[in-house]
Amino acid sequence: MWKYKSWSPPQIIILTFCAFILFGTILLKLPLASTQSISWIDALFTATTAMKVTGLAVDDTAGSFTYFGEMVIAGLIQVGGLAMTMHGMTLIVTATFILTITENQPFLVILFEVISAFGTVGLSMGITGSLTITGKVIIIIIMFLGKVGPLTLAFAIAKTTRARIKYPSEDVMTG
Repeated sequence: MWKYKSWSPPQIIILTFCAFILFGTILLKLPLASTQSISWIDALFTATTAMKVTGLAVDDTAGSFTYFGEMVIAGLIQVGGLAMTMHGMTLIVTATFILTITENQPFLVILFEVISAFGTVGLSMGITGSLTITGKVIIIIIMFLGKVGPLTLAFAIAKTTRARIKYPSEDVMTG
């Protein structure tokens, strides 16, 4: 009787992203968000760059937007940064879980060690030397992933696809 459209996860992500940008654009266009009237395209650009965390701005953010407008921009920045936060939290939780199984240390000490390793901060509770080989390898991996970044590593090891289109080419002999 009723046919429901089934959305794929990438479609849901893109639509959610666009909805946040549209919502942010509308909020930034409100009179209480800016000190002077801004165009729709400027509001859209500001909302988009805030979501993408690029740092681009059409005008001076502090001078052009009220406190409400600045909070809208800050909220869009937070939402845009959630993807990286989720990657980091997943790695931290996974490593902490594995280390609590393999190591005979208190949970909070292990958690501190993993967070410090992921942030490549250099702080330690002094347990790194007493970790098992498995624990040391996990800490090394977490330090590497924290420094390089999960997305950079994923792109580096991702399988490359062949181009579907080939352009004709010819080596022309001259002279």
